[in-house]
Amino acid sequence: MKISENKLLDLIQQPLTKLVVFDKIDSTMNYAQANAWSGHNLVMAESQTAGKGQHGHAFASPATGIYETIIVPAKTEFIKQPGMLTLGVGVCVRQAIKDVLDVETRLKWVNDIYYRQKKCGGILVETKSDSYNQIQNFVIGIGLNLMSNEQLKQVGAVSLVNDDNLKNELIAKIYDLVIKMVCQPDSKIIIREYQKYLIWKNQLVSILVNDNKIVGKITGISDDFQLRLVDEKKQEYLLTTEESQHLRIK
Repeated sequence: MKISENKLLDLIQQPLTKLVVFDKIDSTMNYAQANAWSGHNLVMAESQTAGKGQHGHAFASPATGIYETIIVPAKTEFIKQPGMLTLGVGVCVRQAIKDVLDVETRLKWVNDIYYRQKKCGGILVETKSDSYNQIQNFVIGIGLNLMSNEQLKQVGAVSLVNDDNLKNELIAKIYDLVIKMVCQPDSKIIIREYQKYLIWKNQLVSILVNDNKIVGKITGISDDFQLRLVDEKKQEYLLTTEESQHLRIK
């Protein structure tokens, strides 16, 4: 099923200033960064030729997925707590998948959605600044593997369902939950819900921190939206997205 602008406009309940839908584009994130925005906006594409992932990685974007970029005005809460928005969006995406598809997913810190122990989606949050280098917007990219295809199998990813009958419903639900969260951010709810669905909690993992490998157990998320990790010597680490990557289960 293709994306329907009319159906999305009927389904979306939260404020929407502008809706843009492409059949194919290099990246909805690039389009969002290249244009000026006010209010709450949604950019969609059936497929991307140069999808963007975390740390400059490419994100496989065949026509069997969902590629959604939401542009919102900058808010002080998210500027002060950079991880809050990414975790909050993760909570919203997980809930939308459950509500629309009745599929249970987990959250891999900090920006991945997992299903059956494999990645089925990702989140990328960028800022957009004015000529005075003041942050004006947050640009939130969400990519989901809705249906399977050979490209996903080659990169070891997994899809959520066998058909795309509820594609528009899922897009709209994600948008509505994200906008509601952005307009009424609650750090306690975000941390509580993220920890509830945090994958590999209390399990042994490895992670690179400033190019040094650390092995330990994930114990949760801190009040500052950092990953809590305790190593074999009982030393606790509070890890940020900027300093750590390549989180893997042992």
